[in-house]
Amino acid sequence: MLRYIIDTHPGICSPGHLNIGGLCKGLYEAAYYSIGQLSTVKINGETDVLAMSETRSILCELMGKYTSGKNKYRWCEKSPDNLDYTDFINKIFPDGQYICLYRNCLDVVYSCINANRLGSMPELALYVQLYPTNFVEAITVNWIEKTQKLLLLEKKYPGRVFRITYESLIEYPKSALGEMFSFLNEYWDEELFESIYSVAHDSGPGDAKMKFSTKIRKDSVGNGMQIPIAAMPTRLVEQVNALHKLLGYKTLSELYETDCFNEGNKNIDFDSFWLNIFNKVSRNTFCLQLNGVCKVIVTGSKGGVCAFEISDKELKRVSSDVWSNCVVSMSYQTFCKLVLKETSIIDSYENGCIVVEGDVVIATEFGLLFFGE
Repeated sequence: MLRYIIDTHPGICSPGHLNIGGLCKGLYEAAYYSIGQLSTVKINGETDVLAMSETRSILCELMGKYTSGKNKYRWCEKSPDNLDYTDFINKIFPDGQYICLYRNCLDVVYSCINANRLGSMPELALYVQLYPTNFVEAITVNWIEKTQKLLLLEKKYPGRVFRITYESLIEYPKSALGEMFSFLNEYWDEELFESIYSVAHDSGPGDAKMKFSTKIRKDSVGNGMQIPIAAMPTRLVEQVNALHKLLGYKTLSELYETDCFNEGNKNIDFDSFWLNIFNKVSRNTFCLQLNGVCKVIVTGSKGGVCAFEISDKELKRVSSDVWSNCVVSMSYQTFCKLVLKETSIIDSYENGCIVVEGDVVIATEFGLLFFGE
């Protein structure tokens, strides 16, 4: 989305992923270990300067042809991998400017899980290999590392970095873009914003959803609240909270304690629901074919914790502090959707909106008991 916005500017072109960072490194090293090794160059101590000059010359010629062919005068390149080559990029383009785009951790996790159901993106593959049993953990670690690198970039090159958030682009696009283009010393007319999706943009690697978009959608903000906090290890919660504070976001506990993210007008009383379920199920004890204790955690200010035990076909509500065979966690939003039959427990589980710890078989039976048809 941000690439399309920048590419809409009459003076700036922004192509698909070119991996300029890796190219800078490869060309620099090629020049350094070829012409940079000539005796006249080495004697004068100009190896590094020559390698940088040659690399910049090659890239400027390439991108110069591209920008002039677009009848523009400036280019911007967005590739996720560039973050790993900022030292080389700065060597070649010491006068370059950086736009650092941030997004709430939970929304990134939710978006990545939905976008990678049939296979992980290359940049996520390593993290999924490291944490194959918990995609929330894998993507959160990825988010933490990338966010730390972006913040380090801000620190290393003050005055040359502009911070912008995905949320500000979605909620206050015109003012956020006005500030960004002012930083770039470029003219920006709000009317250009209306032509983002009508202007032709070059194809290339990137988010395919943009090809099918006709407007900026606001419903992509806050979906991460559907991810139960229990899915994220405690060590990561602390790191995410620290980074959220630096970026001006609420901590995870603050987010889950508020009802501002996609809960809308839903107002299902947590305790009343479980009381009704208890009365309904306990009248049909002949259906209770399992034995065990299940604890249910619903995050959010309207949620809570409850635990049930089934033994000898008798259902009892027990203290939430009791040991349990399994723990089922979900957000208040998911809880409401299940109660209102807007989603099924299977769909919620497959979408990562329900997290199960412990005995999955017992958890499944309890799930059918409480939320089955």
